[in-house]
Amino acid sequence: MLTKRSLSLWSKFRKYIHNSWNLIDVITIVLFIIGYILRFLDLEETARVIFCLNLIFFYIRFLHMFSIDKNLGPKLVMIKEMMRDLGYFAMILFIFMTAFGIATQSILNPSTPASFELIKEVFRKAYFHIYAEIFIEEYEGNPNCKANNSTCPTEISTYSATILMCVYVLLTNILLLNLLIAMFSSTYEKVQKKSHLHWSFQRYDIINEFSIRPPLPPPFVLLSNIYQFCRYLYKKAKDQELKIKYVFSCKYDNKEKELLEWEHKMVQSYILRQHKSDSNDKDVIDRLTLKVEKLQQQLNNSQYENSQNIVEKFNKLCSIIDQLTSKEEELQHNVDEKV
Repeated sequence: MLTKRSLSLWSKFRKYIHNSWNLIDVITIVLFIIGYILRFLDLEETARVIFCLNLIFFYIRFLHMFSIDKNLGPKLVMIKEMMRDLGYFAMILFIFMTAFGIATQSILNPSTPASFELIKEVFRKAYFHIYAEIFIEEYEGNPNCKANNSTCPTEISTYSATILMCVYVLLTNILLLNLLIAMFSSTYEKVQKKSHLHWSFQRYDIINEFSIRPPLPPPFVLLSNIYQFCRYLYKKAKDQELKIKYVFSCKYDNKEKELLEWEHKMVQSYILRQHKSDSNDKDVIDRLTLKVEKLQQQLNNSQYENSQNIVEKFNKLCSIIDQLTSKEEELQHNVDEKV
């Protein structure tokens, strides 16, 4: 981890943990240390269980050797991606399990006091129903229950719980499990299309990893670590940078270095031009948007003014009509008087 090219120790640790195999190594070492300590605390049974779990991670670590194989390497990538899909599926399934488990436990065993056994019973039936374990005798009722026992289900409760169980099994075994299979199939097809690319990257990672590892096997690897640490202190004392040889690093002559530097500058200038072009396009779009908003506002104002003018003209016409009507009435009145 200390030999990684990073700026800070925290970034080195994050890069180290980002590799799933390194994470398995850390878990394996931590479990071994915990189990080893528990042996001296008169907790041999707990230590034995932890050592058994530790053994599982040791065997899983052997899968890393298959990454170099052209056929098995992509399969490991598929397993990793499917585990991510399984995590998303488990969150959805947990909601269904919790809802069904609490509902059926409340129906079949009312007035049960809160305890750890109650939590276990809530998820026990809900989980094993996924594997077609029905527990039909528990839904039909316990014959040992007395009629006046408040924790025994009624006849309506047994019928309701049975119907609820049928709906739950239908949703989980047919809907959700088929959804999981579809997710796995999609992941398999995505990885299979790029299987050669995945294998090439895995092969590169393994070769690069073993090229910087110490040549001595454990437990003699401690000697190599001591040598590297002393070399690091020596370089620090002389204010020299600790150079690490990488198997994929190349040496170039002066002309090739100049060419690479020129290519790097051209790439940087191209990216800068693209960034300026994008920013200019964004400015043009912003200006056009502002103009459109102003035109829309002017149009709304003109429409409002026109509507006001029309209303005023209409009111004037109405007043003129009223005046003409009144004059007509006066004339008619005068004519009537003369007649």
